[in-house]
Amino acid sequence: MAQAQTPGQPAIPASVTQADDSGSPEKFVASFYKAWLEAFDEPQPPGKLSRDDYLSQQFLSARLAHRLNDEWYASDENGEPVGPDSDYFTRSQDIFDDWPGNISTIKVMQPGSKNLYRTVLSLGKACNKTYFLVTSIKENGGFKIDSVQYLGPFNKDCHHGELSTQPQQQREFSSVYCQTLDKGALEKNQVVEGKGILRGKERIAIYEAPNEKCAVVGAISPALPLTDMYYFDGFYYIAYQPDKPDAEYMQYGWLAAREVQAITHDNFSYAEDEPYPEPETLAITKRVLKRIAEHHLLDMDNRCVSWLEEKQQLATRVTVSLDNSQIGCQDENYPQQPELFTLTLDKYSEEASITFAGESETTFPLLTRNGAVEKYINGGGRAYFSASPRADTELNDQFLVPDDKVLSLHSENGFDYIQYVDREFRTHAGWIKSDRLVEITLRDNERYFDGEPLIAADLMPLYKAAFWLQTDNTADDIYIWAHSQNIEITATSRNDPELALYTFPGGQALLEKPDEFMTRRLSYSGVKQPERGYLSTVTFDGLQMRTLRGVGIGDEGQAIIDHYGVGYIKLGDECMGYNWFDRMLMFCLDESSRVRNISYFNHMTPEQLRLMQTPLHD
Repeated sequence: MAQAQTPGQPAIPASVTQADDSGSPEKFVASFYKAWLEAFDEPQPPGKLSRDDYLSQQFLSARLAHRLNDEWYASDENGEPVGPDSDYFTRSQDIFDDWPGNISTIKVMQPGSKNLYRTVLSLGKACNKTYFLVTSIKENGGFKIDSVQYLGPFNKDCHHGELSTQPQQQREFSSVYCQTLDKGALEKNQVVEGKGILRGKERIAIYEAPNEKCAVVGAISPALPLTDMYYFDGFYYIAYQPDKPDAEYMQYGWLAAREVQAITHDNFSYAEDEPYPEPETLAITKRVLKRIAEHHLLDMDNRCVSWLEEKQQLATRVTVSLDNSQIGCQDENYPQQPELFTLTLDKYSEEASITFAGESETTFPLLTRNGAVEKYINGGGRAYFSASPRADTELNDQFLVPDDKVLSLHSENGFDYIQYVDREFRTHAGWIKSDRLVEITLRDNERYFDGEPLIAADLMPLYKAAFWLQTDNTADDIYIWAHSQNIEITATSRNDPELALYTFPGGQALLEKPDEFMTRRLSYSGVKQPERGYLSTVTFDGLQMRTLRGVGIGDEGQAIIDHYGVGYIKLGDECMGYNWFDRMLMFCLDESSRVRNISYFNHMTPEQLRLMQTPLHD
């Protein structure tokens, strides 16, 4: 049944489903967004609705239509916008090219929510996927959008490789080497998020390329904040005001990272004045999406699901089910669906657990990992370890130097508990003053580049096209992964009581008791009972798996070098390993020099390395 048209209003296009009682709010929301995105900043031909038409009460509640026209999209007497500089429906100034063609919805059912229909909407795919919570109501015989809340990307495993080149600025160089180094560094396009605060009182040298052997081309006052920076190998690429008073243009150059005291972030939320969703509903929605993404409970690029929320006295239960009636699913005529799993979210804490369909007697905790953060020692001089997070426990004979890379596991009382791996592969851990550390946060997502050292994401294999986060995992995490991916896993008894072996199609996982360092790392990570063991090694020998950079079983050995470079450690006669701190990615070859198996080590000790290692590759 079509909605009656108000005189003077343009006709509703066939592309927008104006749903009545027989339709669904999810289809209406999806079709509205498709039409809105197609009209985004584009002049529409005769007969098609413009952006202004979509801001009418044909599609929006009376409340939202008045608010957007009177405030968000209002203009002054000169026609200049006076509202926010972002679009209300997407919370952005521009849209990604893949948004209009990749719109999907999740139906959120909430018993007791009268005349309110919740839809989790996602736009885009892979790295561009962004989520919103859309509330619709029934008004004048049809569904109308009454509120849109931005949720976030929730792309836990979104990584870029081989990025496009950023055009090099027109500058003169002292040598071909420095020019080539500068060009190659800029090609990485590693934009740093936040504002850089410089240390000291003296002016700081700016280099033509990210190497102090290259020429100094200027200087910058430490009083100036830095933004829109690029990072490469211990240097920031910045724009700065030259010393010449008559200079008309900003200059560009490289600043040593140790001169940066801190990087701050302006974390702000979008100003909302919405009557709903109430804060509790918004928080629950974000928690569900976060848990699904963190533990890979669903394929987030193919979600034909709905969920039912049931509020209890001390927790909220969210039952997630397949729902083929959702947008883009194969059989829209079959909305009845089986349950997949139920999440239980504690009302007064961030704790959560999961129960899989058909196994209600077994509940697994869903821990939020406090992931280790890669940082650099900055400033001048030695950075001394302390025995505890107190200034009076400094150890005068243990220190690090500027530009040393560390993993920060925990912050307390102005100190970070860090891990440092030396050239002999020995792990050193202790407390370092937090003001001697700088985290380098790359905008959007962490990035890798073929032929260059590992990043943290390289320690996550792709198994059946889904990432498996292995760092600091426990036996419960192994079973959660197996259940969510429909993988049959078997625990095999071992003679050694300190070890447990799990086998699955195409691989096996080894669980072992943690040493003193791993016990502390697991505790800081959020594991409640670290003594129960952790996932120390996973080995794959089946075709179901590939690495982040695309290497799989059966590939030629040269593919390893092409993607990971020549900086490997030779392990025996057939294997090579690439390390990220104490973690290692190892490839072993068969007689025909093809990849036979791939292993991930979560905590490689010097003793283990000596048993496996031959001299370093030149």
